[in-house]
Amino acid sequence: MCPLLPPTSTSNTAWTTADRCDGRPLHRSAHRPHPDSQPRRTGLLYCGFMRLTAVAVLAFAAVATACGSGSNSSPGSLTQPGPSTPSAVATPGGSQPGPSSAPGSPDPAAPSPERPVSACTTSNLTVTLGRQEGAAGHIYAPLVFTNSGTEACTIYGYPGVSLAAGTPTATIGPGAARDTAEGAQTVTLAPGASAQATMRYTQAGNYPCERTKATALLIYPPDQTTAIAVPFTADACTAPPVALLTIGSVKPAA
Repeated sequence: MCPLLPPTSTSNTAWTTADRCDGRPLHRSAHRPHPDSQPRRTGLLYCGFMRLTAVAVLAFAAVATACGSGSNSSPGSLTQPGPSTPSAVATPGGSQPGPSSAPGSPDPAAPSPERPVSACTTSNLTVTLGRQEGAAGHIYAPLVFTNSGTEACTIYGYPGVSLAAGTPTATIGPGAARDTAEGAQTVTLAPGASAQATMRYTQAGNYPCERTKATALLIYPPDQTTAIAVPFTADACTAPPVALLTIGSVKPAA
């Protein structure tokens, strides 16, 4: 800090106020100071004030420097955020695949669509006549359709059935009427499986008509145009023609 410098002269000349702290005088008085004046005390007070001011400025600068250095932390002291963890994505199944699951990859647990099952055709069916039973002028017998192919197929509706005879086999009289009392249903036949439709034959003797001997049944599987001849012996009414046959829809074999 700047000290108070005494007058450089040995004379009785004195400072009217005080020396500046930089060592240069303010101004001199050419006369001796009054005994009641206190120039040296005034100089001391002035330099004391300057010292306090300098201390305050230095303290303020130190505080400002400390605050500035505290707000600018070094890059190494910063906490770096770690890598984010992939979120799980729910899937419609409710499972949540892990991060390694590739988007768009098929779910191995998802069921694959079933292959469509085609209709049974005459070429992959075997038709036989089941056990015949008679009651009150009627004969009942099941027509059995068996899948002889290597793949499943479906059968639905009513077979076409007629009495037939001759070589080649030809129909005799009207075809069978449909018995719609129970309705129709789709039956899926695995290879070797069977479905059946119940046929009813009414005795020709119940009608006054000309009779012709039938030796077979000409059977068309549902929705097919190729028939299969199955041996069956009965009389047909040809004049007048009378429908002696009734056929039901195919059902699963009993």
